[in-house]
Amino acid sequence: MKKPTRSYAAAFSMCALAFVPLPVASQPLSQDSQAVIRTGVAEVLLEVVVRDRRGRIVRNLKPEDLEIYENGVKQDIRAFRLAGTDRRRTDRMEAPAPAAGPSPAQKARPMPLRAVNLLCLVFHNLDPVNRTRALRMAESVLKEDLPPNTLAAVFTLDDYLTPVSPFTDQKQDLLAAVQQAFSGRALDFEQASVAVLTANPTMFAVDVLVNMAAQSAVVTDRVIGGEVSKLVVPRAEVSMSASANTTRGFRARDRVDMAHVTGSRAFDQIDTMVSQLAQLPGRKSVMLISGGLLTTGDPDAFGKLMARANAANMTVYSFDPTELDETTDTQAAKIALAQVAEVSRSQTNLNASLQERRQQSRQNDALEVAVRSSDLRAALRELAEGTGGFLVANTSEFNKPFRRILEEMEARYEVAYRPADLKLDGRLRTIEVKTSRKDLVVESRTGYFALPAKPGGDALAPHEVVGLALLGKDPRPADFDFQSSLFTFGTEHGRRQVALAFELPGKELTTAQDAARGSAKAHVALVGLVKDGAGEVVERFSIDSPYEFALNNLPAMQASRITHAQSLSLPPGHYTVETALLDRAGGRASAKALEIEVPPPPAGLAVSTPMLVQRVEETAAGNGDPLSYQGRRVVPLVTPALDNVSQPHVYFVVYPDKGRPEKPQLLVEFFVNGQRLAAQSAELPPADPSGAVPMMVSAAMRPGLCELRITATQGEAKATGSVRYVVPQMKAQTQ
Repeated sequence: MKKPTRSYAAAFSMCALAFVPLPVASQPLSQDSQAVIRTGVAEVLLEVVVRDRRGRIVRNLKPEDLEIYENGVKQDIRAFRLAGTDRRRTDRMEAPAPAAGPSPAQKARPMPLRAVNLLCLVFHNLDPVNRTRALRMAESVLKEDLPPNTLAAVFTLDDYLTPVSPFTDQKQDLLAAVQQAFSGRALDFEQASVAVLTANPTMFAVDVLVNMAAQSAVVTDRVIGGEVSKLVVPRAEVSMSASANTTRGFRARDRVDMAHVTGSRAFDQIDTMVSQLAQLPGRKSVMLISGGLLTTGDPDAFGKLMARANAANMTVYSFDPTELDETTDTQAAKIALAQVAEVSRSQTNLNASLQERRQQSRQNDALEVAVRSSDLRAALRELAEGTGGFLVANTSEFNKPFRRILEEMEARYEVAYRPADLKLDGRLRTIEVKTSRKDLVVESRTGYFALPAKPGGDALAPHEVVGLALLGKDPRPADFDFQSSLFTFGTEHGRRQVALAFELPGKELTTAQDAARGSAKAHVALVGLVKDGAGEVVERFSIDSPYEFALNNLPAMQASRITHAQSLSLPPGHYTVETALLDRAGGRASAKALEIEVPPPPAGLAVSTPMLVQRVEETAAGNGDPLSYQGRRVVPLVTPALDNVSQPHVYFVVYPDKGRPEKPQLLVEFFVNGQRLAAQSAELPPADPSGAVPMMVSAAMRPGLCELRITATQGEAKATGSVRYVVPQMKAQTQ
């Protein structure tokens, strides 16, 4: 054999491989995991809320009053009961006696389709005094425990319904939102309380005193109106000067003149609240905390508004935080009607001024405003009772009414049925509930995704719902391209440990740039289903990853690769991996299906699929993850194309045969365009307590199609694996 020339020897040394054995874990791997027994879903437990046309809960339904259709097929109702307010008593009556039978692991688990409850705290038309009371009231009622599957949010209602917090079930977040509800500009107390501080609008009177003997006349200008009503506010500390009275009087006149506009604005506010909340799913229980509601007095328009609220499954509970004191609506009504009576009596005055005549001509308008504005709680009561709620006023005890609201939120019918053609394929199955009674409004889930039970709960996050819906579309979206790959590892309890990697170029993500803050944001989500040969889901996974980085790092982010690696444990066989990748900032998505083959467990010595390493991250994942070791996790590089300046590594795991006494050896060979350029062998370090030897070697770099071939030997046993990658030609080379 000829010795290599000097130039070839130099090239050979440049391609030499450096072995880097990974640290051996000090603790053994978990060996107590058990195989999952898939029993399927035998029954669907559907929660149905039934109300009458006025929003009141119907409690006397029978099973024959409802019809359930799933995917257009009528289902047989197997169980039917009213739950919620009588939950404990009903559960005791219907509790089955213990009987011998199959174990819980062998029984089919019902799929509960819980009703969605939304609790909306809406602050409306509150003066500074009532704001303090409203905050105290909201803090008191939020100490109560919310029903299961209930989310709450805080809003303020003016010309717009403004959310102060997102929907959440965390009490501390809700209490913090309540404290921030009135962080804006406070109302002017004099402007807010002008209706009860003044009895009459400002008017100018001219008094003429004629002295016939002296043939002279004395003309006196007199300004009346705007006086503070001691009956309504006996301890009001406000100015009593003529100018202050005049200002208040002008405001009182404006209030009469603009009463219809004010009522229209208040009606539009409630209409806006109903329109916006109607877009939300599930049952909406609205706590309208308001100091009063002045309407236009149009019963038809108000009736249509309540009908829309009922159609949207919305119940309004009106809370007036005004406590019992000297200031009451009755006293305000007496003053307003006394003002109208005074105007009526003044019509006998033949020497009335022009302004007095103007006031007399608008007597009917003043009477209408007096009647409509004398009881600002009347509209609140009508709105609440018309949607199945109630009014809480003239009290400082709000916890008991709030507990009643929670009881009504829990009241629902539980209907169980067994789909005959159920296949757990992850597709959406639609549900339609019909009733034979035309006077009822029925609310329930409109469908569910047919998925197997997941440990820790079956609730789906918003991005998971979107991803599953996209996977069910035909054709699937393809707004951008992403790559995926499969890596197989060792065996645990007869199942293969595998890793699925998904890679998206950073330039494909939409970024929201904030030049003022010097930052940029991106948001990516992934939803995946693993289906067996029969098309049923055996595993599902998802991530939701928002990114925020400095604006000057945007080019580096766009040049990088966004990668997610999912570790799974699967029995040998053929599978289909359906994956949806969401660019949430840009509203784009792509979905793909990948066919994979999980090989049977090897007998004896084995080597995992070698993978190019993009980076190593700190992680809290346990030792059951084949990509993790001692608090670190390997992130694979899916795309085999490399640049000619980076120096990646290759990660793999060797599994020695515990039944052989020989020490395992390792041979690493480097090929370029099919030609072997380098080889290096070494003895493997001791295995960790699980029997695995994780390894990482530097990937040699030469322009062309490169291959790193891994061969493990133990006596006569041999196991191999390889990884290929492409290194581009260098643009310029120095001699």
